[in-house]
Amino acid sequence: KPFVQFDEMFDDLVKFSQDFEKNIIKTGLIQLDEKLILTTSTLNGLLGQPGAGKTTMAMNYLKNTSKNGIPSVFFSLDMGKPIVTAKIIQQKIGLDFIQSLNYVKTQPEEAKLLAKSIMEEDYANVNFTFKAGLTAGDMKEMIKQQEQVIGNKVKLVIVDYLECIAGPYGDQTANTGFIANLLKDLANELEVCILLLLQTQKHSTPEVSDPLLSLKGVKGSSIIEQSCTTILTLWREGYSPKYTDDDRYISFAIVKNRFGSLWSGDFSWNGVKGEITSLTEEQQYELKLFKKRKKEDKNQEIMDANKAWE
Repeated sequence: KPFVQFDEMFDDLVKFSQDFEKNIIKTGLIQLDEKLILTTSTLNGLLGQPGAGKTTMAMNYLKNTSKNGIPSVFFSLDMGKPIVTAKIIQQKIGLDFIQSLNYVKTQPEEAKLLAKSIMEEDYANVNFTFKAGLTAGDMKEMIKQQEQVIGNKVKLVIVDYLECIAGPYGDQTANTGFIANLLKDLANELEVCILLLLQTQKHSTPEVSDPLLSLKGVKGSSIIEQSCTTILTLWREGYSPKYTDDDRYISFAIVKNRFGSLWSGDFSWNGVKGEITSLTEEQQYELKLFKKRKKEDKNQEIMDANKAWE
């Protein structure tokens, strides 16, 4: 029926409140999970500059939920199967991308055993798809089919990323807004938590390593912002050719939160292993010094540019 009455709404609320705690899908980052609520029946956004670590964050999220027995699906609509697989191997053995490929090529038997252990220990409850040109309707049917295959409810869906989903409109802005609404309905109907990876607007920050502290940085229709229950941003202070030795930190900000307040926090980043962990006191101090030095360098660049103009 097209409408419901309040008594039905209340009955649903009773069930929702009883199940609320167990339906929160935690990232595994304690400091972040204390502020961030990602729960089933919601559409949520993860916003970051290209290459800033969105997919790495998503893979860490999937690994944590899998270890906690939570069935999930990952729609990798951007990166192909070999690249994602190599990145997972890379995270496990701590070598860079090219070294990981060479490892698989030169030590096939050992690599096969490693892959088996990764499957059993890290991603046993994760299922991947790399099909291109999927619509929101296709995704809905695939999730329902997967639930039949595993005999269990899928609770987490990660989509990498919004603009890779096919839609009916030629205009990209109209398309993304339309798809965002469909995904919101999908999350409600299938009672899943969807984390949608989002691209930034051009020039959303002066530099790609600068803090991303506004949901207005979301590329595409404003309907995306409205459809998401929570929008989480990320950036890396050292993500710059000038500071490669200092690219050891990643930061998050909650810029939209229907369940609580806004927030930001810093974490440790290991790019080779794709690891995100809490900062030690020493790392917090080092990050503070780095931010100060970075600010001084930027001020000096402005002064030099002004002198050159004069």
